[in-house]
Amino acid sequence: MLRTMADHDAPRFPSLLDDAVAFGLPLAICATTAARTIQGGDSAEFALVGAVGGVPHPPGYPLYAMLSRIAFVLLPGPPAWRVSMLSALCGAAAAVLLRRACLRLTGDRAASLVAALAFALSPLAWKLSTVPEVFSLHALLAAALILTSLHLGASGSPRDALLLGLAGGLGLSNHLTIVLLVPMPLWALLSRPRGRRRLAGAIAIGAFAGLLPYVYLPLAGRAESPPAWVWGDFGSAAGVLHHVLRGEYGTFRLGLSDAALRPLDNAGRAVLSSALAMLACIAFAPFGVVAWKRRSPGSLAAAGLCFLLAGVLFPARFNLPDSPLARAVAERFALLPALLWTFPIAFGLAALHAILRPRVRTAASLLLFLPLAANARVLARAPVHDAVVRRFTESVLREAAPNAVILGQGDVLPAATEWVQRVEGLRPDVRYVDVNLLRVRWYYDRTVRRMPGFPAPFDAKTTHLGMLARALVDRGPVCATAEVERLLAPKVPRAQEGLLVRIAPDRRTRRLDQEEDRLRRATTALPDNTEDPWSRDFLETAARAWLTLGREAAGEGDDRRATRCIAEAQRLGTGP
Repeated sequence: MLRTMADHDAPRFPSLLDDAVAFGLPLAICATTAARTIQGGDSAEFALVGAVGGVPHPPGYPLYAMLSRIAFVLLPGPPAWRVSMLSALCGAAAAVLLRRACLRLTGDRAASLVAALAFALSPLAWKLSTVPEVFSLHALLAAALILTSLHLGASGSPRDALLLGLAGGLGLSNHLTIVLLVPMPLWALLSRPRGRRRLAGAIAIGAFAGLLPYVYLPLAGRAESPPAWVWGDFGSAAGVLHHVLRGEYGTFRLGLSDAALRPLDNAGRAVLSSALAMLACIAFAPFGVVAWKRRSPGSLAAAGLCFLLAGVLFPARFNLPDSPLARAVAERFALLPALLWTFPIAFGLAALHAILRPRVRTAASLLLFLPLAANARVLARAPVHDAVVRRFTESVLREAAPNAVILGQGDVLPAATEWVQRVEGLRPDVRYVDVNLLRVRWYYDRTVRRMPGFPAPFDAKTTHLGMLARALVDRGPVCATAEVERLLAPKVPRAQEGLLVRIAPDRRTRRLDQEEDRLRRATTALPDNTEDPWSRDFLETAARAWLTLGREAAGEGDDRRATRCIAEAQRLGTGP
């Protein structure tokens, strides 16, 4: 059935004009709105890998690491924007492949173009296509896997099988969750009554070629010293395998959180997120499922299994707390099921087009583009990427004492600090130590090499934070981020110093007016508010610093200073 549909209903050669629109419109929008500096989440780390080379956090994302480095070298413009443009290019290319896949299924050019643009211009796809992130490339390779599966199901050609394997292998070289789409290639292979063994062999050869980017990991992972950013131990095959299988997080866990699983809540939220990502166009999906079942029930069943895996079962296993940051992490994984909604939407639009076409052909074709207006309205209101992460990090480094050691933790600040130091050249004398990663052998050994005489033993269970802080104070200035400061015992002396907390401060030289000036310099460039959850978290940290200083001023009877501090905290969004 699929062969007949493709041969008779769909154009033999996809229109270059349609491809140009599908590629050019998302690229133009994403290029003009792409982040020009580091953002929250993993984007700071991915931008850093593009700028200085190396290996990001597990599983290493070797294909993205290689491409981001190429993009940084070849593209002009601000450093972070160059890596953001890689995401923009991948998002635009994904729209082209989605258009072609929809065209092969429906045979309707207008419906296929609108459905592909509905995905590419959806708020979630737009957001992930304008920052240094792996998910836009993930969407591109997922679209390639689905398109090549459709080709193989129609032709049974070894060439198509080879391309299918290549798409799958490259997908695994970028993001392991591509395996959630395995029902599509299985359907394509099983739909061929003859030559399955030969086709399976061609798929295996293509997959092997697609996995070759993993060779990049041990090569890049040996550049441990600056300027490369290397996460993990690549001195042995076991270390490489441990990294690829995400051993530090738990292979089948999303993160290190001990939060209880909430499968029904997580699955329901994931399905809703993926549907809302397509906005008003999702209304056509139910009609599209009916039309899809009539034309190609096999591919519909395969796509349905893909959605069950990627949009329901996988999110149900998320071990994340219920917080804005955790929801932002989970939201990125809604991109794959949102992509799968493209096909029933295309079928629904095609069914509408078929009804209206005999009466008003041109008007009917133009009518199909009306659902994109909903996307365009949301896109126009979408927040511009802010510079909170970079400004906060720059303020931390500028106000730190000479040769200070900063004890911190978290996903954003370590890479952001490295970015500001290595790419922007600010305060290379300051050393940042992640207290959580000190419990991992490779990070501890690397810290000892970079800080000879590091005064704490290795312990995989605890950091011995209090002992470490006191020992480091004897060697020079030591500061802690707000998150680490809360872990210190109450008896450890400290005082607010800008956006950091100084361990064992010199009380004799400490003056509240100087501390107020220091904190004002650190927070003047920060905006009053932001919609980004990671940026919001940084603003709340800055607000808490003002509140801490305000309480200290009130304790000394300086009510005017305390009032000013509270006003600044309220400006940043937090108050008493």
